[in-house]
Amino acid sequence: MEKARQQLEEFRRRQLEEKATSSTERIIDKLPPVQPRQNLFSKLFSIDVLNILPFRVWRSSYDRNPSLIAICLGLGQRKDGEISAYSVFNENCERLLGQMTAEHFERDVLQKRRPQ
Repeated sequence: MEKARQQLEEFRRRQLEEKATSSTERIIDKLPPVQPRQNLFSKLFSIDVLNILPFRVWRSSYDRNPSLIAICLGLGQRKDGEISAYSVFNENCERLLGQMTAEHFERDVLQKRRPQ
């Protein structure tokens, strides 16, 4: 009989310990997660300036066709006296055979007739 009583007391003690640990776990589970507070300074500097629409469009076009962007970035103003590719191959800057002029443009595109 004494052995049964000891087993019963041991069983009850284990039950109490399990209830105590499970109740504290339930309380901890119910607590909301702790979030760090952001002040105005950190909110202002968390804005991504490079994510505005013009930059997004630029990045997407650069991803699709980087050679076009390289060409556009290479365009610039020619300085006085600087030679161009056109002046290298056409030293006197004469009209080349088959070159379109303003008269050709008006005649072909705007379909104007020649004065007679």
